[in-house]
Amino acid sequence: MTSNERIRYFDILFPLKAGGAYTYSFSTNLKLKQIIGRRVLAELKNKIITGLVIGESNPLDNINYKSIITLIDDDQIISDELLELTKWISEYYLTDFGVTLASVLPSFMFDKVDIIYSRKSKFNTNNNLEDYSIDEKMILFMFDGKETISKSELFSSKDPNYIHSVNSLIEKGIIESNVVHKKTTKPKYTNTVKITKKGKEFYLTNSGKLEKPSSAFILLDFLYKNGEILRKSDLKYRQNISPYGIQKARELEFIEISEMEEDRIPSLLFIENRIKQKQICFTDEQMIAIKEINMKINEGKFSSILLHGVTGSGKTEIYIEAVKRTLALGKSAIILIPEIVLTPQTVMRFRTVFENRIAVLHSKLSDGEKFDSWRRIAEGKYDVVIGARSAVFAPLKKPGLIIVDEEQEKSYKQNDSMPCYHARNVAIMRMKINNGVCILGSATPSLESYDNGNSGKFRNIRLTKRAPGADLPTTTFIKLSRENYGSIFHPTTIGKINGTLEDGRKVLIFHNRRGYASYQICNNCGYIELCKNCAVSLNYHLKSNELICHQCGFVKKGKSNCQKCGSTNVIFKGIGTEQIEEEIKRLFPDKGIIRMDLDTTRGKDAHDNLLTKFNSKDYHFLLGTQMIAKGLDIEEITLVVIVNADSELIFPDFRSDENAFQLFTQVSGRAGRGKFNGEVLIQSYDPENKTLLFASTQNYDDFATNELVSRKLLKYPPYSKLIKIMLTSSNYDRLNTYSVKLYEKLIVYSKEIYVYYPVDSLISKVNNMFKRQILVKSISETDPNGKVMREVVKKIVNEEKASYDIRLKIDVDPEQII
Repeated sequence: MTSNERIRYFDILFPLKAGGAYTYSFSTNLKLKQIIGRRVLAELKNKIITGLVIGESNPLDNINYKSIITLIDDDQIISDELLELTKWISEYYLTDFGVTLASVLPSFMFDKVDIIYSRKSKFNTNNNLEDYSIDEKMILFMFDGKETISKSELFSSKDPNYIHSVNSLIEKGIIESNVVHKKTTKPKYTNTVKITKKGKEFYLTNSGKLEKPSSAFILLDFLYKNGEILRKSDLKYRQNISPYGIQKARELEFIEISEMEEDRIPSLLFIENRIKQKQICFTDEQMIAIKEINMKINEGKFSSILLHGVTGSGKTEIYIEAVKRTLALGKSAIILIPEIVLTPQTVMRFRTVFENRIAVLHSKLSDGEKFDSWRRIAEGKYDVVIGARSAVFAPLKKPGLIIVDEEQEKSYKQNDSMPCYHARNVAIMRMKINNGVCILGSATPSLESYDNGNSGKFRNIRLTKRAPGADLPTTTFIKLSRENYGSIFHPTTIGKINGTLEDGRKVLIFHNRRGYASYQICNNCGYIELCKNCAVSLNYHLKSNELICHQCGFVKKGKSNCQKCGSTNVIFKGIGTEQIEEEIKRLFPDKGIIRMDLDTTRGKDAHDNLLTKFNSKDYHFLLGTQMIAKGLDIEEITLVVIVNADSELIFPDFRSDENAFQLFTQVSGRAGRGKFNGEVLIQSYDPENKTLLFASTQNYDDFATNELVSRKLLKYPPYSKLIKIMLTSSNYDRLNTYSVKLYEKLIVYSKEIYVYYPVDSLISKVNNMFKRQILVKSISETDPNGKVMREVVKKIVNEEKASYDIRLKIDVDPEQII
């Protein structure tokens, strides 16, 4: 410790469920603002792990605090505002602070660490063993024939008390320890070739004078004309540049070869712009929207804006103008999109304007691409980020604008793990912290956002007309009956498709079920193939001839006979996209079809590759699930077919009608987005359904008014706040006992909140884990922000600890209650 250093105490947060921050001592002369937000190595429960400094602490008396081992970073890796946002998410979504941090920061920020022990002096069995304990001898014998031993190797199968013996050997000067990072993702380096001053002078002196240039001169000529420095790997593909030329130029000191870091840039950003920047003539509605949004951006104050515009009304052009204004003020922007499938098209639209200022962040990037993109964003190389849900945490400098496109989408809600945050709410809060503007864009806003717009909490901007030259599509209902049972397409639908193809246009077919069939059933005994791990039937996939569980991924080969009675009278029920693809190929054998669902888009860049194919003249049908229902802007699509509208209206959830309306409206909006008129065909057994009728005319206001009457009567959001407590266990009896016990603790507060008796989830078993849930509700009049409800749930859950085999997940503001 130097003379100007002193021992201070800091709160360290670890990216795991640890019950909050831990206090450690550290000798430093740095100011608090120079150390907060930096990573450190510290010991926790006999393990060296990476943590984050979140503040300074006052030490308590009579406590021997552990010391921070070392600081990892030279600067903050998380800004003060992003740390404040992390704390808010932790508190609002009732999640441990450390677990929340692990969601906000990428996993490579917390690489695993190990300790390597090495001997400082020679030791063998001839030494005086009386000076060492039995455990010390055992440890020293382990070094025979080895230079080093890792801590994980030393303690893998040995007595944990060895740690005391190891420390004793370190104090005696026999062994020493060093901390080693197990980095999973590292910077990528490449060899570069650069012209030296001598080489440049030689080239300029002899350029145009040599009748037969040498291979070394050919290299100099190429380097000089292409920026004077290039990757060595790029040169080997040049036919007129030989390895000998590179070697000779180096010997003559005309070039120097060095190693430099190379960014792994996502292939999306290398794509040549496939759309030319058009001369945009803004409508009057667009001009008003741009003026009002830019005014809010210029104010430098927090504002939430609901941009409510019909499909094809030009919301993207307004987004671009808002980003332009934000960048002009020296601030940065994030554009969130709900589906990865939309990324290529969105990136192209924005790259046309903002060129190399854009970074992308989404789950299909490689680890290396995520690593490089995150670091370059933090360094300020990029000031526009486009991505899916987690891009809301992009480490931008001076974030001043976040756009949440298709804000109603369920994919913005994290459901797989805690914190179960909603990116829309996080975006609003981040802009509130930064005094920025958050734009929520949608043709079919969530009813919560719609209500906030009407109440004045959000500024409501409406776009009621499509861009010039495009009208809303007409909608035709195709009534299905028993006569059509078993057929995928009604004869009228087939006729409409034929007419569209004859006009040289393209068709979008929507069906929100992947696979070939929903289940396989024996016509003889009624046996249905079920998943061995889950309480669901297996979906049949034709291409792989497999029965697959869409919950846990269990797979078994499809067979032509019943596994119970042996009958070959086995049939498939429930239509999937694979079956529709087969039918289209049968009806239109000479027409190309692209199918987009989870099965066809698993690979890297799969979404972009499929859309690129569809944009060619060889493909006429785009078939898919909800991933093709929104955002796509393809002028040649003039007909949209919804195969079975009824399948979206049968879910026993309070949001089912809202979700169905949004989905039908969005997919209908893919038709007629250019100079050609569009048409939508909705096949249904119940075309008089109110939700279908509202969606057929994109009549959002009437739908919302009608739906909000029911919500208010039943006290569902936006007239209440909800928390869903999910409980899972491999033992149903213990799960049931604990869930009832938790319920009985919660109902003590029944004057402040409503608590519903625990029930099995809609799918009661997934991957051999039984699932039950408790729904908690607070009412807007007495608890408008759900604060009382959150405090009660947090208190009871913390008090009533679950047993080791019961897992508990808290979902604040759940998207579904089934």
